[in-house]
Amino acid sequence: MAMAMMWNDDLNLQNSLNKLVSDNLKREEILDHMKRDFSQYESVNGAFVLSTLGRRLQHFGIKYIPVNDANDIMFNLDHIKKIIKSEIDGSSGNIGYRSMNLKLRVKYNIRIPRSLTEKLVKEIDYQERWVHVNPNLRKVTFIATVRCFCSV
Repeated sequence: MAMAMMWNDDLNLQNSLNKLVSDNLKREEILDHMKRDFSQYESVNGAFVLSTLGRRLQHFGIKYIPVNDANDIMFNLDHIKKIIKSEIDGSSGNIGYRSMNLKLRVKYNIRIPRSLTEKLVKEIDYQERWVHVNPNLRKVTFIATVRCFCSV
């Protein structure tokens, strides 16, 4: 009986998982990459499942949003504000907060919640792009000025 290869010490697997999580791929998409690139680590029944992926991410200490404990997220807000400000002032001025969050993850390897990215972008660039029309405005019903000569 051939001995299965150990995934615990594979740096290539660790780097690949870290890159896929940094790119903010969904867990199902990461599973597809694992099936394609690391088929030698498939489980006994021959399929990767979400629980397997979760255990491997936990083993390598990879998280979508890195935290010290349950309430403390690891990042420096002033540094992130400077990066967002430079991106808005640069060529990426017209992107939304979701695209900004993806750019922070991919280009700068900063993983923060999307809601925080939205808050920071609105705080930095509120006057120019984030003034929205009130969604609670009263809707006006259209009344036709021409008579309808439809036979009933």
